Amino acid sequence: NRISTLLGNDAAQSVVQTISARLLQGKPVGSQCSYFGTGMFALFLAFEETIAELQENLNDILAPLTNPVDLAGRDRHLSITWSALHFTPQQVTEHGAMSIIAQSEDIQRMGSDRGVLALDGSIDSPIATKLELPQLLRRAIEEHNEHFSIAWQPQVDAKSEQCHSAEMLLRWNDPRIGFVSPCEFIQIAESWALMNPLAEIGLHKALTELTTTLADRPELRLGINVSPVQLGWTGFTTWLFDTLDKFEVAYDRITVEITESLGMECVTNPNTILGPLRDSGMQIALDDFGTGFSSLSLLNEIRIDELKIDRAFVRNIATDQRSYDLCKNMIQIAHGLNARVVAEGVEDVEQKDILCNLDCDLIQGYLYSKPIPAGEFSNWLTTQNSISP
Repeated sequence: NRISTLLGNDAAQSVVQTISARLLQGKPVGSQCSYFGTGMFALFLAFEETIAELQENLNDILAPLTNPVDLAGRDRHLSITWSALHFTPQQVTEHGAMSIIAQSEDIQRMGSDRGVLALDGSIDSPIATKLELPQLLRRAIEEHNEHFSIAWQPQVDAKSEQCHSAEMLLRWNDPRIGFVSPCEFIQIAESWALMNPLAEIGLHKALTELTTTLADRPELRLGINVSPVQLGWTGFTTWLFDTLDKFEVAYDRITVEITESLGMECVTNPNTILGPLRDSGMQIALDDFGTGFSSLSLLNEIRIDELKIDRAFVRNIATDQRSYDLCKNMIQIAHGLNARVVAEGVEDVEQKDILCNLDCDLIQGYLYSKPIPAGEFSNWLTTQNSISP
């Protein structure tokens, strides 16, 4: 993921091809190598060896991976974790290759001290399904299916308790595997070059609901999440303007929420992208503040209208002095930059009252509402009577 983010998809693809070739180097005829994304490979070796023999030969099997790979003209060594599984052709027929891989319990937590395991017939199908997520997501995007939906979560004025705005959150409920966490499928979309088409589906659905179900709320502001991957796309600003124009949504109703993450390092000059958006009347928010890699440097580089304090700092604000002090200082920093503050993950009145006393501007969290469909959100707004300016 870091290679793709920092050096581009071509560099990442070159590394994948290099590792695949090395894994197959000198292996028996019939061996296969598959890549499942996020740095995960599966090597199927077609030979007859006992578990003990395979254990002895593992160093030779993995040796080619210890050589450096070329990254932007420089040799780099990659860290490797692994797990090995011994199985028979009959078991492949009975369970399928994906389920056999799943027997390793969780490939992303493998370790070299595990040695070689024998397939015992117990198949952990949720793990196998996890390995299929990139293909399932790609298919869902290509079909523009209705298994994607939008959830709306209000952002409430801390003092008046009137709704100020709402964040649009994309949800995916696959008919085969059920609800998939946004943290999981967004990461997959970024790694597999699916972020732009996924974002298009999400924004189209949100703007459709904004101009139909929520059409009687013209003063409602909409917060949309933008990935660093999207900011790295040269056509991003044109696409956003064109999409808003298509739905006749005023630019000044939109807050673009950028996530503070390692991916921002690949955006050479974010102001060249965000500047035109601010000039058009949109506002810029820095999301999940304090959890990324360059909080203060980002504030120095870009002009923001809103800073969102991550729920990790809000969770213990009533019981932990450090959390309290951090929230207090973040609010002061934001106000010093003439930006309003949104506290995320507020779940009880005590947290809300503390944040209000610290002059936090907006509250977002289950205290007021969980993320809900547009129809429920419209009803919720009715009970609030009005929307604050």
